Amino acid sequence: MKRLSFSETSDYSSLRGDRVVDKTRADQVSEILSFVKTSGDAALTELSLKFDGVEFSEVTVPSELSFEDFALLKALKVASDNINAFHKPQLRSDYKIEAGRGLFLQRLIRPITRVGFYIPGGSAPLISTLMMLVIPARLAGCKEFVLCTPPSAKGIDPSLLLAARYFGIDKIYAVGGAQAIAAMAYGTESIPKVDKIFGPGNFYVNEAKRQVSTDPDGAAIDLPAGPSEIMVVAEAGANARFIASDLLSQAEHDAEAQIILVSLDRDLTGEVAREVQNLVGTLSRQTTAMAALEKAFLVDAHERSEALALINSYAPEHLILHVDSSPEWLPEIKNAGSIFCGPYSPEVAGDFASGTNHVLPTDGAARAYSGLCVESFQKTISVQTLTKEAFLDLAPTLLTFAAKEGLDAHALAVKVRLQVAERETL
Repeated sequence: MKRLSFSETSDYSSLRGDRVVDKTRADQVSEILSFVKTSGDAALTELSLKFDGVEFSEVTVPSELSFEDFALLKALKVASDNINAFHKPQLRSDYKIEAGRGLFLQRLIRPITRVGFYIPGGSAPLISTLMMLVIPARLAGCKEFVLCTPPSAKGIDPSLLLAARYFGIDKIYAVGGAQAIAAMAYGTESIPKVDKIFGPGNFYVNEAKRQVSTDPDGAAIDLPAGPSEIMVVAEAGANARFIASDLLSQAEHDAEAQIILVSLDRDLTGEVAREVQNLVGTLSRQTTAMAALEKAFLVDAHERSEALALINSYAPEHLILHVDSSPEWLPEIKNAGSIFCGPYSPEVAGDFASGTNHVLPTDGAARAYSGLCVESFQKTISVQTLTKEAFLDLAPTLLTFAAKEGLDAHALAVKVRLQVAERETL
């Protein structure tokens, strides 16, 4: 961990480290996408054997499983209730207005027809990510789901099967990595093409999502993604052990995770550093956590205005406020993915069960993007209906714009109607 003064952070981008795109790996992703696009299931089988050591397969989620994890079922119930409660107020309605005489305008809300979910695997599947995707998708009205997750020699993790059954998903495609993104974006003999892809992943998954989102034959994606991030802002009197555990909870995610403490008390900064060193050795993923901590920053700020400047410039994915008056800070925070207020609001609450969504913008994208929500699974259609009277009222304005922009055919579309409409009004 590197300790800095606020004056040393004037170049906020330096806190994020090197963001040079790995062209070699990006080219590898491009080759995978092209292979799947042209060869379909055959490519998935070959790539799954190459990267995961098992064949691509389509798994039907059984209506009854051979085991019941009652603790997980209870956790799914508690978390899904909270996620539903937070997301349901986000639902929007169609509306229709009469903007002027005979000028009727409408906005229609429509769910995205078919959505793809990518659930990372590894040592344990991210069951919580499935909740964060499927619950707002169902609230939005989506009906068709395609779920991909990396395979293992033992098959799909039983906990993920249980969660899929709980949320009414009856099929899982055992395929991961860039090849899974390609399959959902372009479709194969087994996997239907989706309209939009959701879910986190490693470099290869995120790069594949980026590339398919720019391909006219591909699919839209949820958010631009980079390494996960946490910024903790703390003042004198904050619990150093709480803060250290918050920093480590992000560090264990990924060796590339971005870890930043902004402290308003120099003594507290030292206490937190010592607690981090004491606790990291107790983690099962300590190698990953220690790699992330090597790039972590401890920033000493003198006053609240400096801390706020760092927050709004860095735009963290996760922001924890270990301060007494966190409600007073909120109006001044312009850029953050999700905020956790007070000592008993750890990031883990949002990761799993508080109810807010944990799919959030990273790498500074919180300056312009929001976290996943019901609207992410919907689109709007605008409708306009002009009566003859409304058209006649608007025609002079239309002709003015057409002339200013040099668009003769636009003007023609108005004039031919004017000729007919004016004759009819005589």
